[in-house]
Amino acid sequence: MIRLIATDIDNTLLDTNAEVTGETAKLLQACARRGIAFAVATGRSFHSAEGIAEKIGCPYYALCYNGALIADSSRRKPIFAACLKAELVKEILAFCRQNRLYVQMYENDTIIVEKLDLSRHPDPDLAFASHKEVGDFSLYPPFPTPKMLLADDPERIPALENELESLFGREACFSQSASHLIEVTPLGIDKGTGLEKLCAHLGIETSECAAFGDNTNDIPLLAAAGLGIAVGNAVEELKNAADIVTAGCRNEGFEEGLRRFVLKTE
Repeated sequence: MIRLIATDIDNTLLDTNAEVTGETAKLLQACARRGIAFAVATGRSFHSAEGIAEKIGCPYYALCYNGALIADSSRRKPIFAACLKAELVKEILAFCRQNRLYVQMYENDTIIVEKLDLSRHPDPDLAFASHKEVGDFSLYPPFPTPKMLLADDPERIPALENELESLFGREACFSQSASHLIEVTPLGIDKGTGLEKLCAHLGIETSECAAFGDNTNDIPLLAAAGLGIAVGNAVEELKNAADIVTAGCRNEGFEEGLRRFVLKTE
């Protein structure tokens, strides 16, 4: 029996216009009426996750920054929070400067950048969260952040992620949510550990969860859940890790998964 649905947002829950469809909302509301809890599991900030989830019209939980912040929408109070230490942030920033990476960090849900550059990362968070330009990061006091987001040309990302892993893999986790991005979270923090913490808070088993995703940062989420579902547009690595791969892409695959495996109306 499924008691919790946890889903990635971008390219999974949302349609090609980055919107929640009426059908998606209708199906999730049907799940809520059956007592099934709902959580978005995303690399986005809380304000951004909140802006999407509130369009659905049912209570929700938010696993933000790939699990570094877990929030309950009804209380607006963190269930769990973790940050990269300031000294580690300083070291990773030096690597990023040397390799000409675009960097975003987060402070109180505000996006912190040297100078906003939408050509390098057209961040959907900006529709909901404010940003602050601080100039040269090397001259700005380092601060704890729940996540660092690093952007570059997709062809460079795999090698850069490998190098970051070799340098800082004992202190941080690295994953991809898009081909041009590397997401950095505190060691031991990912969407899977976030799901485990949320389930412990709710008093349910992870085996009672259905999880949906599309990219490699969703692998821990699907692995932690009793039922891991990759939507049709997912990367091959996630499809190989999933229990189910839907025929539909993005929201259509998400809706298909709800009907077939949660509501069981098909």
